[in-house]
Amino acid sequence: MKKILWMALLFTVMGTMAFAQKEPGVPKQTAEERTEMRLKRLDKNLTLTDVQKESLKKDLLRIEQERDKAHEASMANREKQKALREEEKTMLKKTLTEEQYKKLEAQQAERQQLKKERGMGKGPGGAPAGRQAP
Repeated sequence: MKKILWMALLFTVMGTMAFAQKEPGVPKQTAEERTEMRLKRLDKNLTLTDVQKESLKKDLLRIEQERDKAHEASMANREKQKALREEEKTMLKKTLTEEQYKKLEAQQAERQQLKKERGMGKGPGGAPAGRQAP
């Protein structure tokens, strides 16, 4: 009886692990695709002017391309990615109106809260995925 239970447990664990694997056929989005998606979302949520759209499109594309380079160069290059996030934040603050920027910040805070509630990006014990909890 114990052998049957252990075998059932083993197959359950193996089946779960198989579904948890990343799909190999899912293509990665290009910097241009990510920029367009981001721009559409910003326009939908913040009602951008044409001048803002053009300015943001150029700057967001440049930042996405830099982000790709930083990612390709090294996954451990967190400082470069952090600097790019700060540059993006500064650029958005400069381009958007104060009201639009406040709305964007509120939406980002809401998304962060949802991530925390779902536990996304966290491994066992609340540590980032791939790292052990202290």
